Amino acid sequence: MKNRELKDEFSETDFKEGYNIAIRLLSFAPQLSTTLRDKMIKKGVDKSVIGRVIDKLKDNQILDDKKLGCQYALSISEKCYGKYEAINRLIQKGIDKNDAINMVNSVYYDDLEMTLIEKYLIKNRNNLLKYCEDKKYDYIKKKLYDRGFDTNIIDNFFRSNDISSLITTQTGE
Repeated sequence: MKNRELKDEFSETDFKEGYNIAIRLLSFAPQLSTTLRDKMIKKGVDKSVIGRVIDKLKDNQILDDKKLGCQYALSISEKCYGKYEAINRLIQKGIDKNDAINMVNSVYYDDLEMTLIEKYLIKNRNNLLKYCEDKKYDYIKKKLYDRGFDTNIIDNFFRSNDISSLITTQTGE
């Protein structure tokens, strides 16, 4: 009986220590549960405690992978990346593929991607100008594809915009 009580007390002490470590890590920056789990392991928190700590943080709405994943996807869009790049980066961070797709789809929409393509082309016009002058639009399309844009959206963008004018025209003149 006494052994059981000691084990329960020890587990509760481990839980409190693990919880405090998690809170300290979260105080520096928001974390996804997978990232938090990895950092807690590095801090020496027992793996059997980590799951309980993460569940408690989620129950108390301190840890919210969906909200943070959506914020992360939005921050990726601000850097002119397409939705497939956002999905891949979320998966690399340990988010389930279906969850990553749902998170990104809640942030990205076709008009946003069209706007991001335009923003990327204008921002990188000096690097893309030579390909535009040589009518090497396939190179530009590949660059966009490599940044995670959907091929259908890229094609729609090229059909509905004069790429040469967009890249060669200086804004603000």
